[in-house]
Amino acid sequence: GTASQEREQDDGRGKAQGLGGGTRIVRMDFGNLEGSPHRSSPHRWVLELLAKAVQGAPSLPEPGPWLPTLEWLAKLEPLLEERNQRCLVAIDEVENLQDGIARGWSDPGFLRFVRAAGDKLRRIRFLLVSAHPLERLGHDWTDRLISAVPYTLTYLEEDAARELVTRPCDEFPDIYPEGGVQRILAETRCQPHFTQAVCDALVRRLNADKRITSTNVDIERAIDSAYNAQSHVLQELWQMQTADEQAWLRRLASNKEKVTEPDSALVSLERYGYVELRGEYGVAMPLFARWIRQYQRLA
Repeated sequence: GTASQEREQDDGRGKAQGLGGGTRIVRMDFGNLEGSPHRSSPHRWVLELLAKAVQGAPSLPEPGPWLPTLEWLAKLEPLLEERNQRCLVAIDEVENLQDGIARGWSDPGFLRFVRAAGDKLRRIRFLLVSAHPLERLGHDWTDRLISAVPYTLTYLEEDAARELVTRPCDEFPDIYPEGGVQRILAETRCQPHFTQAVCDALVRRLNADKRITSTNVDIERAIDSAYNAQSHVLQELWQMQTADEQAWLRRLASNKEKVTEPDSALVSLERYGYVELRGEYGVAMPLFARWIRQYQRLA
């Protein structure tokens, strides 16, 4: 969310104040799902983490299909209601499950489990976090998660991005030269991950030099540092695109032609925020355009 929205605050015991009193967050990361003993049965992983998170949870069923897990969660709900508690199961990099489905070490059963849990449960909810839009993950996902509510995290409004840069915490000093904040926002297009990466590089540099104010040279070096450190993220963004979309990104990053008439691939890039129409089409985030020019052969 943006800096103007209510921030989630963790009290160190997995309770988030921004989600309402009594909400306990159970965090999971599918980034290394392939190496997990639960890779073929992620529902069992959910069950074991919730059993640890909720004191007095019922005895666990024997390992097996996901239906007994759902029945166990249904038994957990009255206990949560009695305590006026809720649980949010937040799963990062959930797209790695699709890799398992494609390669045969997992199957769509977990998606059926999540949908059934959404229909049956009221005090336990799932938050699936992915760098990919749901439809890009394939029909297994769109067919089984038909009742899922999608939220897209995209570029911040400029005022919110400026607040993130200048007031990441109370009493943060004015460390920027004239025009420095605007330079950061322009290069990152107010994308929160890359904006914070540039600011992190800048603060680290100032701390190393025992300084409290930066120069324009510091800003440029922080942008370069963040660009190099986040090159793998830009590579992932590139790999997420289809061949036709990559061809468009090459053309637009080259700045050699004006494009005003889109085809379906360009419309898709615009819908997901990779390109923007400002008089003519261009790559939305200059840091991404820079990476394309450096690492991809331009058409």
